Amino acid sequence: MRPQKVMKIKMIAPCGMNCGICIAHLRDKNKCPGCNGDNKDKPKTRLQCKIKTCPELLKSQFKYCGSCHSFPCNRLKQLDKRYRTKYGMSMIVNLEKIGDIGLSRFVQEEIKRWTCSECGHTLCAHKETCLNCGGRRDKELSLYYYGGKGIQNPSQIISDIAQKDYDQAKYIEEIQLNVELRELVIEQMLSNPDIMVYYHCYEIVSAASYSNPELFYKYWDRIKELLHHKNSYHRDVGLTILANLTRVDDQELTKDIIDAYLDLLQDVKFMTACCCVKNCSKIIVNKPLLTGRVLTALLDVEQSCPYPDKQKALFIGYIIEVFDRVFDACENKPALLSFAQRHAGNTSPKTRKTAKLFIDKHS
Repeated sequence: MRPQKVMKIKMIAPCGMNCGICIAHLRDKNKCPGCNGDNKDKPKTRLQCKIKTCPELLKSQFKYCGSCHSFPCNRLKQLDKRYRTKYGMSMIVNLEKIGDIGLSRFVQEEIKRWTCSECGHTLCAHKETCLNCGGRRDKELSLYYYGGKGIQNPSQIISDIAQKDYDQAKYIEEIQLNVELRELVIEQMLSNPDIMVYYHCYEIVSAASYSNPELFYKYWDRIKELLHHKNSYHRDVGLTILANLTRVDDQELTKDIIDAYLDLLQDVKFMTACCCVKNCSKIIVNKPLLTGRVLTALLDVEQSCPYPDKQKALFIGYIIEVFDRVFDACENKPALLSFAQRHAGNTSPKTRKTAKLFIDKHS
């Protein structure tokens, strides 16, 4: 029987690989001490590793690629893709998790993840069976370790989320704590064709990104593409989550998408246009420099609204609600009041009431 290996912090390589589960370290002969170990015992291929010898890493004080300004670089992405495909693990996810929970806690979770459930010995990332007892390892389970509370199959998670009565509150909490679950839910939201899956994932991400937008800012580029999606539900997803992320948009990415965003005030689907209106208040609050552009687009709706009269009447009411939320922060208050006054006699009872309350409150 093989002795159980003790997993240590020094076994985590700069690229995020856990050398403690590498076949070169676990084999009986010519053991590699790990990327951070003594070079004299390493195979030549390890000494020539492009990532370990990366100039950016060597000249910096960083120990891990996750702290590099180029993370994840193309070289790491290529390595990560190979390991995801062949071995069911991800260096990039590992590095993100280290950034989220710290190295010590990450190693503790790695011990749970890579311990054989049959004999208790360390599993090897490069082998489908335990080197000690021959028990099979599920590669899919290795990629998504759920919540630090045990292992759950991704397909089971997706199936659970697809249920009409799924536990939304549980997933909103867990997605903020667990990197792997976050990656899984984001991916399903963006690519799963089942409406019960992607819409429930949207509900989860929408709530979580409102509470902790910094956890989701890195997905900005993928989410902004949803503004042009052929499916209106996906356009709603893009509108809502991007608005949430403007709170942490320190790279000023909002100004690059604001025109495409406001174009959806005239979307072919009325409900998507309504979603755009309702999220405009977040942009005004979070990005004051864009207030003028957003308010101009909303004020222009009177002339440019493409919807039938009944829908337009409701639409006006939603705009007045936005004006109410941002009124104190706006410079051109007379224009907002004048807009509401013009619609005090709106054909929609709900909009008339909204306009009257707005006028009484702000006159």
